Amino acid sequence: MGESPRRGPRALLALLVPLALTGCAAVDYFAPRAVTYNQQAENIKESVLMLNVMRAAYREPLQFTDFTQVTGQTSLSGTAAFTLPFNPSPPTFAHADTASPSATLSGNQAFTVANLDTQEFYEGILSPIPITSIDYYLEQGFPKALLLTLVIGRIDIGLNNNTPVAFYNNYYSDHYETFEQTVGALADLGLSSEVVKTITNVGPPIPAGDIASLRALAPLASGAVLKRFSTTTDPDITPAVRADLARRGITEYYRLQQTTEQSRFCVDPTQQDLPAASAALVALGVLAPGEAVIGPPQGSSAAATEAAAERCGASPYLRLKAEELRGYGEPANRFPALIRTASGTTETATFRVDFTIRSVEGIIYYLGELTRGELDIGVAKRLATPEVSTGLGPERLFVVRENCTGIWNEIGTVYDGTRYCVSIDPSGADRSSEVMEIVLQLLALNTSAKTLPAPSVITVLGQ
Repeated sequence: MGESPRRGPRALLALLVPLALTGCAAVDYFAPRAVTYNQQAENIKESVLMLNVMRAAYREPLQFTDFTQVTGQTSLSGTAAFTLPFNPSPPTFAHADTASPSATLSGNQAFTVANLDTQEFYEGILSPIPITSIDYYLEQGFPKALLLTLVIGRIDIGLNNNTPVAFYNNYYSDHYETFEQTVGALADLGLSSEVVKTITNVGPPIPAGDIASLRALAPLASGAVLKRFSTTTDPDITPAVRADLARRGITEYYRLQQTTEQSRFCVDPTQQDLPAASAALVALGVLAPGEAVIGPPQGSSAAATEAAAERCGASPYLRLKAEELRGYGEPANRFPALIRTASGTTETATFRVDFTIRSVEGIIYYLGELTRGELDIGVAKRLATPEVSTGLGPERLFVVRENCTGIWNEIGTVYDGTRYCVSIDPSGADRSSEVMEIVLQLLALNTSAKTLPAPSVITVLGQ
């Protein structure tokens, strides 16, 4: 038996209603769009950084923008119109069973792009990278040679009172190889970093009878604490203060102390390879031929105290005592060591190490200079790709390719009609993407919400 004509329109209506409900439900699933926005934000940040590297390579001014916000909206509307009558009777009469359904799906997104041109932003990207950030990346396991090559533009090393030898991180001269040797020598000496607590005494010792004085306790409001001492247990007491307390008959007293946290470079004995460090320092001209570093000074001398204070994990009191011994105005990067001379005798020497640390903008210009040499942009000759030693053999620091297709896993941008990109190499043989990751994070530290300029916001609408 054939289907009754009466059931045709009803069946069509029964089909359209679930479809409409299904369409409305589809609009509510916005997770795929949110993931797409995340991926697009990633592409924007990476491409903008790559674009500035290429501007630096061509020595054009840099321009920074930040993709700050995206909002999206999707709507679905539909109508259904049917021609009557649906089922005229008798069935032999001429009739029309027609329907005119329609649906509309629309969406729009609003993007906010901020021009980063405020004084606060440029003060951030023009300031040297803080040791706190360097310490963070070292703690996270980033290769020391990679990180120091990226953030340090110059290292000065002097022995005792000799004129320091300067090693420049200049890719266009022979200094680059000697700079990498210097980084390796410092790593073999155990150079590392750490976050330390610094204790600062606030004012003179306070006799127990003066504790009740509001004037004496006033600094407690700024985070100071009271600690009890005696003239025999106070490691920070000077002879003049001890004599004054003895004259007044005071043997026990209190000190107001403030504790702050900061990062510093230090020496980690567990990471030392002194024979390798000695050979590198001789090759660099810091040590004389036949000389070698054999360890830290021993005993209770001032040099031994300084050496102990420069070790990672040294107590705040030991570091404070070392500062007093060498004078507060002296540079902190002093590393006493025991040297074996060419004649076989031993003597105590002090290495003075000073770092010139780059800013975020300086790092971008440095990557641009590397790109100039690699791609033969306005240089006398095309240069080899710079390499760093990470303990797994030589690895490429930063490699830019031109006319790349965009098919492979890469970070790219188009500059002056040509596509440039760096590869994403999970094996680590090419560290380019890792370098981009570090620079993006350092750049993000200077683009907090309070520094975004409200008058320079460009809103781009897309359908």
